[in-house]
Amino acid sequence: MNIGSRIFRIIVVTHTSEHIKTFNFLVLVHFVSKKEFHNLFFCYFLISIYNLQIGEIFKFKEKKKDIYISRKSKRQDDQMERKYTNVSHHNHVLLRPDSYVGSVKPRTEERWLCKKMSSSFELVSCKSRPACQKLFDEILLNACDNSRIPNNPTKKIRIVLTKESIQVENDGQCIPIKKQDGMYIPEMVFFKLLTSEHYDDKKERISAGLNGYGSKLTAIFSTKVSVDCFDPGRKLFFHQEYRKNMKETDGPIVKKKKSNKYTVRYTYTPDTQYFPKWNNKTSMALYRRRVADVAACFPKVKFYLNEEEVKTSFKKYIGKYTTNKSTTFEFPNWTIGLALSSTEAFQQISFVNGIRTSKGGTHIDAMLNQITSHIQTILRKRHKKSTTKLSKKNIMQRLFLFINCTVRNPHFGSQTKEEMTTEVDTPTLSLKAVEKAIKTSGILTELEVWLESKELNSLNKKMRGTQKKTIKGIPKLNDAQKAGTSESKKCHLILTEGDSAASTAIAGLTVVGRKYYGVMPLKGKMLNVRGKSASVLSKNKEIQDLIKILGLQLGRTYTDTSSLRYGKIMVMADQDVDGFHISGLLLNFIEHFWPSLTRLGYIQRFITPLIKIGNREFFSITAYETWREQNPSNHQKVKYYKGLGTSTNKEAKQYFTNLRKYVKEVYFDEFASENLQLVFDGNFASQRKIWMNKEVQMIDYSVPRFTVKDIIMPELLEYSKSTLYRAIPKLVDNLKQAQRKILFAAFKKVRTKEMKVAQLAAYTADVSEYTHGETSLCQAIIKMAQDYPGSNALPLLQPNGQFGSILQNGGDAASPRYIFTQLQPYTENIFHPDDLSLLTTLIEEGTPVEPQFYVPILPMLLVNGASGIATGWRTNILPCNLKEIISNLRRLLRKEPIKHMKPFVKGYKGTISEEYLSSGLFELKGNHVDITQLPLGVSVLQYKTFLHGCSFVTKFDELHPNEREVHFRVTLSEVLANPYKQLKLERQLGKSLVTLDLNGNIQSFNSPDEILIEFFKIRMDYYHRRKTYLLSAYERQIKELEWEAIFIQRVITNPRQPNLEGIPQNHLDKFRKMSISRLETQNINKCKETIDQMKVTRATLEQTTAENLYERDLNVLYEKLFSSKKRKR
Repeated sequence: MNIGSRIFRIIVVTHTSEHIKTFNFLVLVHFVSKKEFHNLFFCYFLISIYNLQIGEIFKFKEKKKDIYISRKSKRQDDQMERKYTNVSHHNHVLLRPDSYVGSVKPRTEERWLCKKMSSSFELVSCKSRPACQKLFDEILLNACDNSRIPNNPTKKIRIVLTKESIQVENDGQCIPIKKQDGMYIPEMVFFKLLTSEHYDDKKERISAGLNGYGSKLTAIFSTKVSVDCFDPGRKLFFHQEYRKNMKETDGPIVKKKKSNKYTVRYTYTPDTQYFPKWNNKTSMALYRRRVADVAACFPKVKFYLNEEEVKTSFKKYIGKYTTNKSTTFEFPNWTIGLALSSTEAFQQISFVNGIRTSKGGTHIDAMLNQITSHIQTILRKRHKKSTTKLSKKNIMQRLFLFINCTVRNPHFGSQTKEEMTTEVDTPTLSLKAVEKAIKTSGILTELEVWLESKELNSLNKKMRGTQKKTIKGIPKLNDAQKAGTSESKKCHLILTEGDSAASTAIAGLTVVGRKYYGVMPLKGKMLNVRGKSASVLSKNKEIQDLIKILGLQLGRTYTDTSSLRYGKIMVMADQDVDGFHISGLLLNFIEHFWPSLTRLGYIQRFITPLIKIGNREFFSITAYETWREQNPSNHQKVKYYKGLGTSTNKEAKQYFTNLRKYVKEVYFDEFASENLQLVFDGNFASQRKIWMNKEVQMIDYSVPRFTVKDIIMPELLEYSKSTLYRAIPKLVDNLKQAQRKILFAAFKKVRTKEMKVAQLAAYTADVSEYTHGETSLCQAIIKMAQDYPGSNALPLLQPNGQFGSILQNGGDAASPRYIFTQLQPYTENIFHPDDLSLLTTLIEEGTPVEPQFYVPILPMLLVNGASGIATGWRTNILPCNLKEIISNLRRLLRKEPIKHMKPFVKGYKGTISEEYLSSGLFELKGNHVDITQLPLGVSVLQYKTFLHGCSFVTKFDELHPNEREVHFRVTLSEVLANPYKQLKLERQLGKSLVTLDLNGNIQSFNSPDEILIEFFKIRMDYYHRRKTYLLSAYERQIKELEWEAIFIQRVITNPRQPNLEGIPQNHLDKFRKMSISRLETQNINKCKETIDQMKVTRATLEQTTAENLYERDLNVLYEKLFSSKKRKR
């Protein structure tokens, strides 16, 4: 309707009947005189009553007081002047606003509101008119576009929001105040539709404007709008005001002015006919949020809202949307943010050249595809055995993606610019960067929890326990008679460590009976279920059997145990570190899947004594040692119980007679879950390392119940520390616990005579009190003797037989029953006998065993390298060149700087970088490639398997010259773009220079040079100790020889009653055992000669420095290793 032009357009709908009460057709009425004006109100009345919709055009007449609307006949319709109306562009904008600025009708939807600039945004369901926000956006982005202009860009933008108007001004490049085509340029720019500087598509454009609408749309939907421009070059000031939807103006005002604070100011008042609530609280909150948007997108511009500076960055801006941790990636023209979705649905906030693309577009799709592909790869890598996969759609639901990008010549789906349609080249995010981001933000955890939930649902279908009386297919189960009945709640299932422990428990059942007690032996250590996929769990028979036996259902929350086959679990494991671990794994299993059961006292521990002295029982070594210190005079027999199998049937019955003493309930407090996660969850590796630095405290086993914090965690700490000694070598001797025991036994038994590996393993277990089985000792002995390329540079034992080769990386060694070994000729030159007396001997089960550590003259850690994995730690150290090591030791002896050492593997012809990237050797010859070295650690058998499955390999031949060298000739079916990668001739070995110090604590290094220097300090200290000890030993021997000469002389002088006064008692006891043949004068002379020789040797030693001793030992060893005569293999 336009009253000013006296033309009125009324839409009416009528039925086919001409009766006035049955309107159903469109009537377009033109009022051409003022006296017909009253008809307008009648038409509005009809519209409101009949809810009229679009129909046909009717003739509209007035006769006296009645109004008639008649439908034209077909002939009349044909004769009608025109059915169509041609409107001006300006009026079209008003009639069809959706095509230009979006809907002017209120719409209820969720919008991000900024109630205060200093506060976070809130996602609120509210009513708003999208067009109202678009008008503000057009003016704001006009100001922001100037910030990209090279000459005089915008530095400051000021926004003023009041109840009367909205004002935006900037200090950027001015608009020339001069006439063009008969009007001033500012008037063209701001008030003439389709005026734009962006019609040249050949010219690159990164501004928001494109079609020449922008600020003109804001003016059309405003009751009043004014523009002020300043042209500093011409010293002119321009002002023009439009009213009534850009219909009325008094024309521009141009005047002279020397300076001005701003170059452009745009002030407007939205038309309340279209936007009746443009200045309410919701609208103002949306304006504020939009100001925050552009402040984050244009960091070089200072923004002021109502005179208050808006300080932000894109990182801080992301923080206004979510409290979850986020990661940002910076690229030229792109800033990408990633956080965990707060709604469990995909969320995105994106900007293209400052335009808020609320519906996303190609930039979001491309980046999302890249990120979700990386996440799928990461999940596959972390859950290799999982059969459950997450689709990109699943992953999207956990993402909150933020993008601020600058795109040249962008195109959008409509004038509202909510969705970009231009295909763009997005920056490439690395897999490593995405992995770090999703770990930091918690996205990975959420996805893995979702994946685990999905797997559990699948797993529960396969492994669902029920409360039934009979369990079939588990022959080792000794089921309680009442299990699976109405009395199941009273039943206890005793889970034992192995079959021998089960025998002990079954012997005890003669006391308590089988009615309410069942026994089930566990096969070794149970699977750590945390982080394991459903497919892994479903293939684990032990877990399946346990679920069946107990009647458990995955995912179920239990309030009591009446629905289970057993009301309690009783864990009966050895009272040693491995028993602690088995108990912990069972607790971990129940707590992980059924935390509700842990609060019902479902788990109990059956403890048995570790040491007995008479009737006194000790449940830990610490308790025994404390008692021994307090009772040194007690000489009763000490019995060590290596396992439950040590207990007799009589003792087993005693345990079950007094269950209150031996059975302890495991209490789970509110921190129990966190404590078990710390030990068993792979995501807590860094925290676990800190925990392992704690000292193991003495455990009081007399308490009535065990708490996870006070009993279980100390036990698991003791176990975790024991894994360090088993898997991580000490820096000083490069020996793990088992290897040190083997060397100790070898010094005793196989110095010069060979022995079967199996026999040496048995002997080692006997003399060193090794409790982990002879099989593991056999494997350790074989590895200590191996000398194929990639194994040992200086094996300490001789490989007399087939000890393995590069074919299977030592896995092809013969049975320990058929191969022999003994000490290498140079082993005692490395582990010098003069040092043995300086070492601290360990005591196990009352028996002296191997020393705490050996002190070789070479840093064997750098000679042979080391690898191993323990709780919380891993080590992987490659060897260095032996000659370089010895040369550097000599430099240190001379107090000279050492030369940097690089990884060097004896017999390996490939290359190894300092970051442990191993590369093989190959030579391309047409469509053939000769491979003469595989990456370190890759066996011939493994590589053959790879070649068999390789699509581009036609055939291959094995031309290996001997058992220590490799030669594959491969025929290719295509040209290889990256041979190293495609032929898998590169392998990252994983550098980890971690060892144990002398006290068994973790020690980390950055380079082999640091290891060498640290070893040298220890070794020099022991050379000083050796010298002191030898001087003292010579002194003792000289004194003893002197007293021996005196004793012999006195016995010869008076055989019947020799004068023995003055001779020390310890020497006298020894001399009295002397044979008669030695009581001769010539032996006196021998003693004196030996004394003289020793005094000379002692004097020489006194003049010899520790450095001289070390140099001498190195020279002897070097001569033995590198003499012209090759050493025997």
